[in-house]
Amino acid sequence: MVKGPLSDRLEYAILEIVFRQTMADHQNYWGGWETEVRALVPDYSDTQDLLAAFKRLWTGGVLRLTKPDNASRHAHDYSGNNADDDIFFFTGGFNAVLTPAGRSYWDGIRVQKKSASIGFPQA
Repeated sequence: MVKGPLSDRLEYAILEIVFRQTMADHQNYWGGWETEVRALVPDYSDTQDLLAAFKRLWTGGVLRLTKPDNASRHAHDYSGNNADDDIFFFTGGFNAVLTPAGRSYWDGIRVQKKSASIGFPQA
């Protein structure tokens, strides 16, 4: 895991969880996401910090966030509308999928972690 501000560590944890999965596509419900993130960032405690990390990664084009329904795993894309956050994130499961831009972003973070010269310092 990386050192640095909580926001960086939460983003890194989310990406690490997603990237571990086949096709870099991970589905879980909010409590499951929190459990997985807390295993990587033990000092994580505020739901709003994790929510903000998901939203930053989505806004930056690093992650695609989708909601499944009975017919499709990726039936509904996240709208970005704050009014939809409770239903999207806190009701049932949702998916985080690494985008092509996200793969480049992840590769850059991994290189920076190894060199520990800029960005995310080495743990």
